Amino acid sequence: MNLENLLIKELSKANIDFVGGLAIQDEAVFEELWSLFLSNRDPASRRAAWVIDTLSEETPKLIEKRIDEIIEALPYFIHPALRRHSLRMLRPFNISEKHLGFLTGFCFEHLLKASEPPAVKVHCMDILMKISETEPSIKRELSDSIRWRMHEESPGFQNRALKYLTKLEKDLAEEAL
Repeated sequence: MNLENLLIKELSKANIDFVGGLAIQDEAVFEELWSLFLSNRDPASRRAAWVIDTLSEETPKLIEKRIDEIIEALPYFIHPALRRHSLRMLRPFNISEKHLGFLTGFCFEHLLKASEPPAVKVHCMDILMKISETEPSIKRELSDSIRWRMHEESPGFQNRALKYLTKLEKDLAEEAL
């Protein structure tokens, strides 16, 4: 079986679920899938990312030990879908001190980048909000950044942004007391 051909053969949720099932049953298939994801070869990497993202949503422990690899690969991903899936996979995890500065900078950069797709920006907001829980010093910058982009973005971005702005403003007001 050629996993890359299987991924490219059909673009469908059913195919992604099928490959995910194979990866869950056989660790060697998961390792091959992981290598394809990190290879940054389009479209195989995007399809592999979709499978891994789907699997990690159901079973986060599958990628828990690979968080560093994802973070280290982020700046090299050519296609925005690889950034989108990677950031989505990172959302539930606490980020180690080793990568906290880099990931904070990366997320601010991509949140503010006009050419970045809205889904990438939303995942950046999610991660930055989580980071702000342990690093409250970024709350003002995050609030300002969200406000700066808000009226240029999609309704989905605006919806999430309003929720986060409400929380950030409340937190900032409490800190000011």
